[in-house]
Amino acid sequence: MPSPRQKVRRIDLRGKVSPLTIVEIARVVKRMRPGETIVALITDVATLEDLRRWSRRTGNRVGEPREAGGHWEVDVTKV
Repeated sequence: MPSPRQKVRRIDLRGKVSPLTIVEIARVVKRMRPGETIVALITDVATLEDLRRWSRRTGNRVGEPREAGGHWEVDVTKV
């Protein structure tokens, strides 16, 4: 989880499905600096597993999903 002082961008992908969700996350992460974190809001369960595979392939960090009232929140940090 990002530090409390760090401003974190949220990317709302609720209602969208993989692979579109992964493509959008990758596009945003590509423009980030190393160490920056976004919080992805996700409703598609397949995206959770696809994010893990994307993380292993790219080396970027993906945190554990947190349930948040009908969706998951996942921290994604550029390495």
